This record gives sequence, structure tokens and C-alpha cells, in this order.
Amino acid sequence: MKGLVLVALADTALGAAVCAPLIRLGFTSETLDNPDDWWRIVMGSGLRRTAEALGDDTAAKVRARCGQVMQERGVREVDLTSQYLLATRG
Repeated sequence: MKGLVLVALADTALGAAVCAPLIRLGFTSETLDNPDDWWRIVMGSGLRRTAEALGDDTAAKVRARCGQVMQERGVREVDLTSQYLLATRG
């Protein structure tokens, strides 16, 4: 998967005619003390657009159901990844 991300980012840089792109991948684990911590991650990431597109009522149902399942299954940590492409236009 990491290799595919690198290829996609490199293709993006080439398509935009940028010079000397710097590609960074970030990996971190986040401890979840409660389901609200998970929702905070959703709303602070690219998933926010999807959550907002659901509408308030559906998003609230998704938030509640996911929180319930996380508690039932004892989910206390999530792994997060991020991809960055830094470049200047030539």
C-alpha cells in the first residue's frame, strides 16, 4: 500500500509540473479514551467531508453506532496515516 501511495503522489507531482517534490508519509497511533475521541479524529481529517455529506441526522447515527461498536469490541487505539507532497512550481 505504501508503494502505491508513493507512486500516486509522484504522478501528481509530475502532472502538476513541480520541481523536486518531497514526499512524506506519516504514521501514528492515537489512544482513544472514549468514542468522542474517535469522532474528533473523523472531524479533523479528510473524513469530515464525508461525515458532513451524510447530513446531521445520519452523521449522528453513524457516530453513535460506531461508538457503540468500539465500546463493545474494546477498541482503544487507532492507527493513522497521512501523506504529504511538498514542492515548488518550476
